[in-house]
Amino acid sequence: MLSYLLFMIDTLRVAFPVVTLFAAAPTFFILWLILRLITFIGVSRHSYRYYDDMLYSAYQRFVLFFFESWSQVKIYFHGDYEEIFCRKENVLYISNHQSSVDWIIVNMLAIRQGSLGHIRYVLKSDLKRIPFYGFYFEQHGCIYVHRTDKKDLDRVEKGMRQIERNGLPVWLVVFPEGTRYNPEKNPEIIERSRQFAEKKGNETKRNANHHPHALNRFAGVSPLINHLYPRMGATVAAINALKDKLDAVYDITAMYYPTYDNHRRVRLGASSMIEYLQGKTKELHIHIKRIPINSVPSESNEQISDWLYQRFLIKDKLLERFYDPNRNDSHFDSNGKSVRAQSTFNLTIFAAIFFLLSTFLLVIIPQYRSFYVKMISSPNHVGNDEDDKCVPRAAVHKMIKDCTRQIRVSSDAKEFFVQCCNEFIHTLALQANTVCEQQTKKLVHPDHVITALEKLGFASYRPNCLDAMNKAQTELAQKRRKLHRKSTSIYTDEELRQQQELLFQQAREEAQQVEEDDWTRTQEMSKEVLRKKIEASRTDDDNYDD
Repeated sequence: MLSYLLFMIDTLRVAFPVVTLFAAAPTFFILWLILRLITFIGVSRHSYRYYDDMLYSAYQRFVLFFFESWSQVKIYFHGDYEEIFCRKENVLYISNHQSSVDWIIVNMLAIRQGSLGHIRYVLKSDLKRIPFYGFYFEQHGCIYVHRTDKKDLDRVEKGMRQIERNGLPVWLVVFPEGTRYNPEKNPEIIERSRQFAEKKGNETKRNANHHPHALNRFAGVSPLINHLYPRMGATVAAINALKDKLDAVYDITAMYYPTYDNHRRVRLGASSMIEYLQGKTKELHIHIKRIPINSVPSESNEQISDWLYQRFLIKDKLLERFYDPNRNDSHFDSNGKSVRAQSTFNLTIFAAIFFLLSTFLLVIIPQYRSFYVKMISSPNHVGNDEDDKCVPRAAVHKMIKDCTRQIRVSSDAKEFFVQCCNEFIHTLALQANTVCEQQTKKLVHPDHVITALEKLGFASYRPNCLDAMNKAQTELAQKRRKLHRKSTSIYTDEELRQQQELLFQQAREEAQQVEEDDWTRTQEMSKEVLRKKIEASRTDDDNYDD
């Protein structure tokens, strides 16, 4: 009984913030619509931006209440935290990217400076289609970019200039990696990043050979171990467009504990937002480096790119020290400045109460309740990287149904099966990738997967897996042969030859008929001309007789 009670308490501790945050999104959107209608007439755009920042700050305080005061995670600040908390300023915020919680870290720092409402993000374009937030972030001044569109620089610079024209304080947040560094779920992205870094290094070395007297800071470029190779475009555009407005660059390095397996000596993925609320992250370490904007080299785009890469090299070494098993838990930074974060309960509790009551009052009204049901129940799969990487639920549900025909399976159990499948595949893929690297191969083969199964303790499944693989390869080969042999015509070769001869004969007959018609027409025209000449001669003779 006690264990069940503890289980229910733990479940509620996670479920309550998740449900509350999800349900409060329409409330925030309704409040913003009311604000927009009130300020639409007779209020300057600058004033609207000011009140919009206040509303955004209140909502983010509500969100932050659950991630700081509600959760049990220990938060530590390292580096220049005293400098950034003592005054408000306009900043470019660059950070490594491991988890969706990285967005919350921005709030954790901004609220302690009093700049929570001034946050603007550079976001990937997929997020633009998220209900509520996608539309709101665009009007709030955030900038959407296509990560694969090289022509996006003009759009980014235009958004930067609009931020400058607003005349309000700004925290412009950029995650230069563009994608989360997650060795468990994105090993292929990490490998592509390393290959790109190696290619970049080879190119710059060749350039250095052609120009030996030029200073090339990139000549020794090497793949980053704990980060993806940074994308330079947004950071370059931000510094070029806003260097006269910005006071400093905040270089943030987020470190989640535990995210390292000392047994296997491999990195683990950082917790998602829900996992963070579940307590899977025990400690969150945030390293802060404040860099005055005047000290950032910005005479050319290449200088800014070189500077950003050097910052990520420093981040990489910082994470190496963080994952060192012999480090001091509180003083791994070289300057030794660390502090346990003080609670922000007094700064967030009133916003939490306000949004909880607002949501409750709106839900109890029938008209708003129906609106809530429609909006919250609307499907949202756009831009969700996690759903794109899940095992198809329909396939798993069908397998469960085939195996349990005599009993019913609850929806929670089905979802648990799906999550188990995802976790198993991610673990197996990571182990197979490790086996492939140990054998110095560049491509994962079926043999690597079999070896990974054995190392994970599933050696007894080897015969069944081999049989399944052989069966799949046989079926695939048969399909390919069948497709190769498949005729593209409904006629036999003899029938096709007969039709060809018939078409040729018809063509010859048509050509002969055309020639005959032309000859007949020519003869008739000649006869007509001759007849007219004869009639003309007869007329002349008649006149002569007169």
